[in-house]
Amino acid sequence: MLNPENITQEAYETIVKDMGQVARDPNEVANQLREISSVYGYYYGIMIKAKRFLDNSEDALENYKASARTAKRSEGVKLTAVAAEDYVQSLDITRELIEEVRRLKENYGYAKGICNTLEMKKDMLVQLSANSRQESKLYQ
Repeated sequence: MLNPENITQEAYETIVKDMGQVARDPNEVANQLREISSVYGYYYGIMIKAKRFLDNSEDALENYKASARTAKRSEGVKLTAVAAEDYVQSLDITRELIEEVRRLKENYGYAKGICNTLEMKKDMLVQLSANSRQESKLYQ
C-alpha cells in the first residue's frame, strides 16, 4: 500500500511505468476501462491525503515563524519586518520545517502525476475502444 506521506521517486516511476501499459486487444481494453475508475479513486485518495499533509506542514511552518517573531519581540527587541524574517529564517527549526514542506510538495506532485497519468490512460483506452468498434463495423 502506498503511503501518501512518503511517496518516493522510485515508487512513482514504477507506478507510472506499470500504468502506462495500454492493452491492444479489444477485450483487454474493455477490462482496463472497467478497472480504471477504482484505480483512479485509490490514487486520488492518496493525492488528497498528500495534499492535506502538505497543507498541515505549511501551516506548521507559518505558525512557527509567527511564534518565533513574537517571542523575539517579547524579549524587547525592536525588529523590522525584514529583520524579523531574517531572524526566523536563520533558525535551524525553520530550515527543517521548510525542508519538510519541500518533501511533502514533492510527494503531492508525485501523487498528482499518478492521477494525471491515469486520466491520460483512460483517454487512450476510450479512443482505442472507439477505434475497435469502428473497425468491427468495417468488417460487417
